[in-house]
Amino acid sequence: MDSTTKVIDPYGDVLAILPTTSAKLQISSKVLSTASPVFRSMFSPRFREGAALTSATGLTEIEFPDDSPEALETIFNVLHFRHNCVGEDFDRDVLYEIALVVDKYDLTRALRPWKEGFRDGCRRAVLQDRGEGYDVDEYSEYLGGDGGDVGEGESGWGCDALPEKIVELIHATRVSAIQSLLSVAEHFRSLYLGPGIKCKVHAKNLFVARNPKVFTCDAAILGSLLRHEAALGIFPVPSPPYGGFSVERLAAMMKGLYCFVDVAAGHGGCTISGQVIEMVDEVLAGVDRLDVSDWAGGGGGAPLHAC
Repeated sequence: MDSTTKVIDPYGDVLAILPTTSAKLQISSKVLSTASPVFRSMFSPRFREGAALTSATGLTEIEFPDDSPEALETIFNVLHFRHNCVGEDFDRDVLYEIALVVDKYDLTRALRPWKEGFRDGCRRAVLQDRGEGYDVDEYSEYLGGDGGDVGEGESGWGCDALPEKIVELIHATRVSAIQSLLSVAEHFRSLYLGPGIKCKVHAKNLFVARNPKVFTCDAAILGSLLRHEAALGIFPVPSPPYGGFSVERLAAMMKGLYCFVDVAAGHGGCTISGQVIEMVDEVLAGVDRLDVSDWAGGGGGAPLHAC
């Protein structure tokens, strides 16, 4: 057997010829036919590949000229139960190519247990994208003028790796998550700028309600929040698409928002730090529940159906 042949199934009857490479994969037409109605038709006597299999006395070479070699090898390994040969952390390019192959050969059900990998990739994109990879013309209204020197964000989500519609959805979801995080900060600013006493020590004490000192605790919390938010760059509130901010980093910064309270004077219970963390975690939980199949109605194309 040729040294360039990788044996995925030692009893396989097909040699898959991969595009742009000299590698060949020994696979089983029966396994592929069981997993995919497209392969089942391809390997039937009605088609050239099936006719070649029927008359062959040895391995039948079949070309896959339009599919990604890495995606094909990954999928063939999964279908032949060689899970130990499948990586755990695919980059976005490979995930996209896998999705295309899955859609092309109708392998959705066969690869359903691997759906989470693609979903996690999209979650990571939403969490880590810093919003610096936007199309300059499309987002010039936010960037000002011609947009200046705007390149890919830290996470490297270029628009060439995924269909434009999916990239737009990822960016839109990222912007929505950042808006939700910023609304947490706005909630507490509005709360402490509003009427009424928030201090838990004095709020129910009617005898001191007219004493200006009862507002000291509230003023200290509001002041510390405003100064910390200004230092983080989220006050004054930035505008979409929030270039330079990632959901992941912003959430971490907000969980560390400094809230000054006079613990020695018994105001430890007045802190809002725990509430901020809880609300930020709720936003992150919403991102964690993201499922790219939820976007199928948006016209995203093949990768969505493949998931």
